[in-house]
Amino acid sequence: MKKLFLLICTLFLSFAVNSYAAQVDLSSSWSYSDYGVTGGQASGNWVLSNSNKTVTQIINADPSMYLNNKNQTSYKMEGTWQVKTSGDDDLIGFVFGYQDASHFYVMDWKQGQQDYQGSTANEGFTVKKISAGSKTDLTLTDFWSSAADTSHTTVLATNHGSGKGWADNTTYKFILDFSANGTFNIKVQNENGTITLWDATVTDSSYTSGQFGFYNFSQEQVEYNGFTQTGGVILSFVDDSKPGVPELYAGKDNQELGIGEHILVGENAPGTLLQGGFVKIELSNGAKFSTTAIIPVKEFTDSTYQNSSFAINSPTYINTALNSHSFTVDYSSSVSLGAFTVGLNGVGWLDLTNATPGDLTMTLSGTAGASGAIKIATILNAFPTKTWYYDNDGDGYGDPNNYIEDTPQPSNYVLDNTDCNDNDDTIYPGAAEIADDGIDQDCNGSDLAGGSSNLTKEQIYIVAPLNNEALSYGKTNGDLTFSFTKVASTAKYILHLQLKDLLAGTTVPLQVELIPPCSSSGSTGASFWNPTGSTGSSCTPTPNFTEVLTGGQYLVQLDAAGWDSMASWDITWGVEAYDSSGGLIGSTFDQQAAAKYVNSLKFIASTAIAITSPAPGSSLLLTDSAPVFKWDLYSGVAEYELILAHVNGASFYPVIPFPGQILNLLTMDSATWQAMPTGDWYWTVLGKDSMGSPIPSKFTIFDFEIK
Repeated sequence: MKKLFLLICTLFLSFAVNSYAAQVDLSSSWSYSDYGVTGGQASGNWVLSNSNKTVTQIINADPSMYLNNKNQTSYKMEGTWQVKTSGDDDLIGFVFGYQDASHFYVMDWKQGQQDYQGSTANEGFTVKKISAGSKTDLTLTDFWSSAADTSHTTVLATNHGSGKGWADNTTYKFILDFSANGTFNIKVQNENGTITLWDATVTDSSYTSGQFGFYNFSQEQVEYNGFTQTGGVILSFVDDSKPGVPELYAGKDNQELGIGEHILVGENAPGTLLQGGFVKIELSNGAKFSTTAIIPVKEFTDSTYQNSSFAINSPTYINTALNSHSFTVDYSSSVSLGAFTVGLNGVGWLDLTNATPGDLTMTLSGTAGASGAIKIATILNAFPTKTWYYDNDGDGYGDPNNYIEDTPQPSNYVLDNTDCNDNDDTIYPGAAEIADDGIDQDCNGSDLAGGSSNLTKEQIYIVAPLNNEALSYGKTNGDLTFSFTKVASTAKYILHLQLKDLLAGTTVPLQVELIPPCSSSGSTGASFWNPTGSTGSSCTPTPNFTEVLTGGQYLVQLDAAGWDSMASWDITWGVEAYDSSGGLIGSTFDQQAAAKYVNSLKFIASTAIAITSPAPGSSLLLTDSAPVFKWDLYSGVAEYELILAHVNGASFYPVIPFPGQILNLLTMDSATWQAMPTGDWYWTVLGKDSMGSPIPSKFTIFDFEIK
């Protein structure tokens, strides 16, 4: 969704240490992920037993995973697993470094070689890196093939051959040692660990942290039992509304990640990270903390991190031009359990003047030796620039002879360069023209001749669509009719439209000539969203334009794709009437002002959650009660997310997400409402199905104003 959704995000990260080897509770925050790649097998069925220390995938299923939902690194995981049947010979194994449903490592083990649908699964062990654009891009071949790379997989290690497969009803020991430096080691042994069947160390830095989980494909009755974890730095996305890390640019100071980010730094086992001494925070790639940065480091206390003896010594904030910062922690005893937060929501806290392109990571390390790194941004090679044109009169159109190259948008500059008089805000392309006054108001190169004066034009009234009306494809079947009142002796009408792209901030003006039947004008009609349509001529009306007793009606017929393409635009429109000599004789425009477009219109995409209230263009008063946001239910959506974005110059700030909504409405709490800045806002609603995948594929954006 362009850049909006790189701005619509709040990143919550937790950093914790686990140094003991208790058996893992497989019911706590574990989740499923399934891939319907065969078209004939069911999703996995994972059944817990043994006080939640054992889980068994009991059916012959499509690729299925059981994930621990902890984005972790620098840990060791070990336990046993076996196939408790002799009925099949397919793939069993593990996933780790799991970023999302299309980026992870997988180790699978095949009992016997098998060709299936044009690809081969070899007998033995395979470690692969999965990397795809989305979950739906992955195919059966990506999961089945172990003989060669596919378009979405890279084979990292193998141990294939006769006698290399697993045996029925036999218990094996699995050990994964996963480090943050781009290496991991896998051991597969017999049950008591006396015989090693495979010992492989793999070097690949694509995923240096991620979730761990169990995996199998087309194999039933696979039991995983008694898994323990030692060590480990946990970097968990607590609220994963962010679809990626932000992109920043080398060569610039005072950059920021976005809105509301903070890292929660704590420990699950006493004394492993915070026991005495110092904690160091370090940035990679030559990045530094800006001299203007004030990044708070605060003690954190909740039911998990209760310790009255825990404290942070001064300084409790970062304000330095260095690439690292250290501070001390203090305890009254040698046994500690505590946490603190590092706030990353400051404005312009990153100095990338001398930074190199690549992944920007933040590493946290402690006296006790525990450490971990998290990718917080991507540094691109060059800061992109745009040509901005000075808008002296504030009409939204810039002077083509007065421009600068810069980004972001400077004050009083715009991307448009078509103003023919930047000292008069009533003069710009498409402005209402006053006949015979010697002034070219609409910048078409000449004054309007032969018409009536501006004060004698007849008022045209809009019948439909109503102002700020939101039209859905399902209710209109793609038919859009512009209706307005009639002006006598009209040779042609001009339908003026202005399309503003809400995401890119660009504006496109359109003019459509509408010729009524039996006019004496020789002008021809233009086409609108129909490049192949015919045009009108004298006594032949513009196609789909008719006149009834009270006025004119222009019908635009759109298919679903055409309708959906307009869903991210704000559309304003108005109508003018001209006589046979070219004189302006009627207008919907305000005759005493320079308003070019009088009515607003919104499209709701055909495959989108229909948002309904507040309606587009609404004005909300902070003195009123907190608003209620409403939308229609959408089939297949299990969870909705409402997102609000405040227009702040050329960017959006703040951006406020409300994830996890089950109902199709949200009543905003008073505290959030009263804290929202006045001005222009946009809002939309996204959905996820029961597996957490985005649904539907389109979305609609409404605007409102807070006063």
